[in-house]
Amino acid sequence: SQLSVDGDYYNADAFKQPDGYKNLGTYEVWLSNLHTMDENLEPSGSGSYPEDDEPHYLKYAAYGLFVYTADSDTFQDETYPNNGQIGRVQTLSFGYSAFANAEGRKTTDINSTITSGSFVGQTLAIAVRGAPEFAVDSDNDPGTGIDTKLLRGDVSLTVTIPKTTGAGTLIGEISNFEEWTGRYWQDYIADFRVALDNSLSQPVTIGDDGSFNGQARVEPADVRNGDVYFASSGYGVFKGSFYGPRTDSNDLEVAGSWAIANGYVTDWAYFGGFGAKQRPGASSEN
Repeated sequence: SQLSVDGDYYNADAFKQPDGYKNLGTYEVWLSNLHTMDENLEPSGSGSYPEDDEPHYLKYAAYGLFVYTADSDTFQDETYPNNGQIGRVQTLSFGYSAFANAEGRKTTDINSTITSGSFVGQTLAIAVRGAPEFAVDSDNDPGTGIDTKLLRGDVSLTVTIPKTTGAGTLIGEISNFEEWTGRYWQDYIADFRVALDNSLSQPVTIGDDGSFNGQARVEPADVRNGDVYFASSGYGVFKGSFYGPRTDSNDLEVAGSWAIANGYVTDWAYFGGFGAKQRPGASSEN
């Protein structure tokens, strides 16, 4: 809500609001530290029991989203159809940093080497686009609102961090996406997954301070499902860092964020936070 009407940084035209409207919109905060669900053995022939699955949580990090939706009554000025109506999404991740670019605290100061360690986790994400009626029609009506889909998915990372000398590497993907319907989770798009790597499908380098960043891209290169389409131009970025005790390589965690879009208001863009933890034998888990 815009309450202040004075001060050095106040601009009466900043939001192009009609007289008498102060509400700018709403912010939702989504926060999680879930990293896996164990699929425990079910009684033979008795079907699936989701309530029998055991959740595992990050201890040192968390991830999530800020989702802003503009108030449709506030942004009515047809002269400015793009002003605030498509909202804004911001990803977030944080925690107790495992490493720093300082003597005795770098990745090479880890207590023992991690070689192709399997880190598994979850992402909490949102798909967002300008509503189909967003485009200006023959009556110069800009339309209002946005379409959003809340998503979750599985994160799988392969991590190497050497001790004493050398740089660490990380590569992975996000898959098994599900969409929240308001009542239950359902499969999102078959074969839709997001690769997390370097531009040539190579691992990204982990910095001395435990941070990393690379390219996020939809795989396969062409994905179609109704109004969802991604061509090879659907690229984005991901970044994150390591959290937890560097004195115990088995207890390290990863948290970060990713984003990917084609760049058109009528296309879906994706924004997510993620977390993962090293879990030997994770191939048997979801």
